[in-house]
Amino acid sequence: MVAKRVDQPYRAGLRAWQKVKPRVTAEALVGGVTGPINAEVSADLAMDGPRWRHPVRFVRVRGDLTAADLTGEMRAVDDGS
Repeated sequence: MVAKRVDQPYRAGLRAWQKVKPRVTAEALVGGVTGPINAEVSADLAMDGPRWRHPVRFVRVRGDLTAADLTGEMRAVDDGS
């Protein structure tokens, strides 16, 4: 596949476009939040070939927890306890 910059006009006869080689990719929805927020999500890292088996799902905002509480929960899951 070849591509040109958005602000670059097409110029006949010139080799100004760049070749883009394919690579393994994954689809993701990325968002941002300004300010602190603790949210519970459901995620599964299992893959079926090149695709995620299950999507990441938002569960709920956890206003009752602090970042320190969540770090402790993540360690408990990682340690298997």
